[in-house]
Amino acid sequence: MANKKVTSWVGLPEHDALVATIVAAREAKGLSQRQLSAILGEEETFIFRIEHGFRRLDLIEFMRLADALNISSRALFDDLLQRLGRD
Repeated sequence: MANKKVTSWVGLPEHDALVATIVAAREAKGLSQRQLSAILGEEETFIFRIEHGFRRLDLIEFMRLADALNISSRALFDDLLQRLGRD
């Protein structure tokens, strides 16, 4: 059995808070992972991979995600900072 590379960001408090922020925002809008992926014009598993640590977001993707959720990037980032106790 091949060893799978463990991503270095999984399990970090910042990553966990980012995922929790995205999940909370997505669920507050009543969207499934597939629905949000479709709104973004991405493949079905795009949000699943982000929420399960298989893929990281860059800043542009974070901003696009906020737009897709009809939330300002600042508000989404403020939620992330609050989860990290850095508000």
